[in-house]
Amino acid sequence: MYFSRVMFGAASLSVLLIFLPMKSSNADDKPTVVKLTLPCTTTLNVDPNQGVDLVDVYICEKTQVTWNANGHTFHVFFKKNQCPFQGGCRGISDQHPTSPSKIPEGFHCI
Repeated sequence: MYFSRVMFGAASLSVLLIFLPMKSSNADDKPTVVKLTLPCTTTLNVDPNQGVDLVDVYICEKTQVTWNANGHTFHVFFKKNQCPFQGGCRGISDQHPTSPSKIPEGFHCI
């Protein structure tokens, strides 16, 4: 019983290793490059239920962002202290709704 399991496992591994280095039918195709153009977000509306009105926000280099409080009290936080603005994000609130300074060139959110 044990010997048959070992032989079955070895045969399965051999078959896997034979097919592993084979190229797929699309292996010779060059990758397709697509240019995606997105609008830069410069204004966000505060929503007490969702945080802001937009699900995804694209902030461009050398731009500032303003949060419209719409009568609500708010404070901006970023995960793991990854603020995309020079000068930090701690001061962004309903009292100071504009990012402290512009996004640095070459900054990319991950």
